Amino acid sequence: LAAHFQLFFSVCPCQAMFIVDDIILHQRILQRRQAAATLMQGEQELRRHIGEVVLIICLAHADLAGILIHIAIQFGIASQTCILSCPIRNDHSRANQLSNRLISVLGHYKLTDLRPEHFRKLYADLRQTKSDATGKPLSESTVEGVHATLCSILTDAVEGGFLTHNPAWRTYRYAGKKTEKKIADEETAQKIIAALENESIKYETYFKLIIATGMRRGECCALQWRDIDWEQRSIHICRNAVKITGDEIFVKEPKTRSGDRYVYFSAEMESLLQEYQQECQYITQTYDERELSTDDFLFRRQGTRLPMTPTTFTWRFKCILKKNGLPEQLNVHSLRHTAASLMIAGGADVATVAGILGHAQPSTTLDIYTHAFDKNKKAASAELQGMLEI
Repeated sequence: LAAHFQLFFSVCPCQAMFIVDDIILHQRILQRRQAAATLMQGEQELRRHIGEVVLIICLAHADLAGILIHIAIQFGIASQTCILSCPIRNDHSRANQLSNRLISVLGHYKLTDLRPEHFRKLYADLRQTKSDATGKPLSESTVEGVHATLCSILTDAVEGGFLTHNPAWRTYRYAGKKTEKKIADEETAQKIIAALENESIKYETYFKLIIATGMRRGECCALQWRDIDWEQRSIHICRNAVKITGDEIFVKEPKTRSGDRYVYFSAEMESLLQEYQQECQYITQTYDERELSTDDFLFRRQGTRLPMTPTTFTWRFKCILKKNGLPEQLNVHSLRHTAASLMIAGGADVATVAGILGHAQPSTTLDIYTHAFDKNKKAASAELQGMLEI
């Protein structure tokens, strides 16, 4: 906790701003200040700023914002703190440029004073901002990423009882023409499934689980054997495996309550999972000289208690596509999109699909899979007109 406080107290007193630019950079700064910075000094520093506007900007490490929120709460300044995060990694020039823009638009507001129009103005300003590096306007994906991260952090504040609602919710509208997600149609999906049956049982199980349940690749990597209810044929998705370049893989809870959910599998998938479990039991006994535990990850790095890295499966999936002459523009996340689209094509309602995918709101599902619902319009219209004979 002391280390977190020290990071939190890297301040610019004259501006009353806490800026966390890069976690590694600030670790070095903290090492230099460690002799002088004590927890008591940090507490006094924070209390000097109570009543002032405090802006915390987390760049590249969104999870750190959660730590800062809790520290701010303990010192009674949660309602006066605006905590932002931008999806920037290893790009200090762009990070600084975005920081300045965020500060100029939102920096003088207290957390409880933030309104939807403030975020709309921010996104409009970002679209007019030119990159210092390229001279071109910031991409729409950058603006969308800022919005997604803001929503995530402010949702945490709502769930913690520090806000009554999320002021950033539904304030973003995509400016431009959205491209359709990379999705395999039913025929291609069947070919992928057939190709997987020629792979090792580990990769077959992993990719088939994503196709069958629509879970994210990190969620699949974080599954433990205790998450499977064999009687109900269900899987409890309650973790996500995350790998940041230069750091060891770690497992965390879902960002939202809706991410903690149950999905279900067929008798065929049950048989595959049981066969894979026997394989894991044999490997654990032979190489680790112990019994397989319910706390073990389904997809575990051999010789450790850690899950496999999601990018391992990303690379393997590309190899499978290439080897079998399948569309190489697909990726592991395409399997999730494919599962959702096939569920929609099968007549599943949007709320059900949103629940299976772990979306916080059905509107998110509608926004992402509009094309899939659009393709059902012709069939729905024909069914209605046929029923009414008009």
